[in-house]
Amino acid sequence: MLVPTRLHIAQTELRVPILPIAAAAFAAAGVHTDPPPDERIYGGLVRAFQQHFQIVNLLSEADVVLCAHDISEHPGAAWQVSEAARTNRKSAFFHSQSDDIRPTRAIHGLVYRSSVKGKSRKSHERIATGCVPDLTLERPAQMAEWMAWTERPTLGFMGHVTNGFRSLGYIKRGWQHFHGFRLRDRVLRAFEKSDLAVTSFTRRSTNLGPPLAGIAGDDLRRAMRQAYVESVFSSSYSLCVRGAGNWSYRFFEALSAGRIPVLIDTDCALPLEDTVPWGQHICRIPFNALNDAPRILAEFHGALQPEGHAKIQVANRNLWKDQLAPDKFFIEALNQAHSKITR
Repeated sequence: MLVPTRLHIAQTELRVPILPIAAAAFAAAGVHTDPPPDERIYGGLVRAFQQHFQIVNLLSEADVVLCAHDISEHPGAAWQVSEAARTNRKSAFFHSQSDDIRPTRAIHGLVYRSSVKGKSRKSHERIATGCVPDLTLERPAQMAEWMAWTERPTLGFMGHVTNGFRSLGYIKRGWQHFHGFRLRDRVLRAFEKSDLAVTSFTRRSTNLGPPLAGIAGDDLRRAMRQAYVESVFSSSYSLCVRGAGNWSYRFFEALSAGRIPVLIDTDCALPLEDTVPWGQHICRIPFNALNDAPRILAEFHGALQPEGHAKIQVANRNLWKDQLAPDKFFIEALNQAHSKITR
């Protein structure tokens, strides 16, 4: 019988917020956190921690040290954890859910994050999965589990878009916000000018927020969330364009739904690129080829034909369920952090 990996959750100061995956590890040890990890995203991770890891109180007793703080938002706290792990010759694991694209400081251990510029990613940085719920659990009963083949690809998008003078207000939030949400409008227009795809685009003037923001909110936000979920399931392809960060929650939600992401590649980096043949799962369009985007999608779709179109939907659902769901991804990532240091 395998001995569970001993995991220590390193928290430097109580007033520094903890990450949801750290909250999940605390929950596995029976420790209450405020807020607790959301069951719909992290429930499986809590149970996986209970099965595969032994949570220990002392860093000296651990095999792996999980930093409880977001390394991008709280670099000082993360550095303290890094130094403690290095001094004690322990593996260290860091995570960031920040939209910040700047490289993180070289540190003892592995850093998992999503919002990066691929060409400037550092050797200690890995690409994390998006922490999203299983979208199939929100699929309305009347909507088809799988999309049928059509001659032209059906492409959907519903999200926050800004343009014109209204976009100038985003400058005060920083260049990333200003650039990202304006970029979406440019991408949508490129597809709308063509008849090579059947598009269903809804531009929103407000940002719904993280994946579950509309679940527990007021009636308006719940309705927005429901409309968003329906938009994903209504098309074979889901248009994924960066927002404030250089990545997309929608990308992972589309995979979980068994739909096909159309990724506008703004020097993005994807998780597990060494092992996952992403070209067999998504249509990836370089940003500098935006004018040809409708043609690229049409050719990708035409090459699939009905049989391939059916298979890729099932393959995408299985990829998310088996490798990219938070429980599967982070348990494997923590074990890799351990093996990297101990080799």
